[in-house]
Amino acid sequence: MKPPFKAGDRIELVSMPHDPDPIRPGTQGVVDSVAVHDWPHGTFASVGVRWDNGRTLGIVMPPDDARLVEPAPVVAPASQRRQHMAHQDLPHGATCPDCYWTRPSAADEHNDRIRRETEEAIDRHPNTRRY
Repeated sequence: MKPPFKAGDRIELVSMPHDPDPIRPGTQGVVDSVAVHDWPHGTFASVGVRWDNGRTLGIVMPPDDARLVEPAPVVAPASQRRQHMAHQDLPHGATCPDCYWTRPSAADEHNDRIRRETEEAIDRHPNTRRY
């Protein structure tokens, strides 16, 4: 069985017959993950989906059914993408426009450094054993 969708595809639910709290048919969402499973009694695909209604509920094909609305965007090869900005160049509390990582505040970075230095000092002390 070929995977029915790939991560990033936009899909629309056609049916979800066996779920006790199903997503309504016609609801759209974005595929997070896809796995194909071969079992002695048959092959099925499990598809993780972030639905537009805020739920994150996977579908199992079969018996669930969905249709492709829009394929995942094609990502340019690394050689054609612009250089990712260095995170140390971001101001404290700012978010990277490339990957949406948020740099911690200066106080958080200071506290992390003090915690690391304290743990290293404890590890170096001759009378300390970690269990």
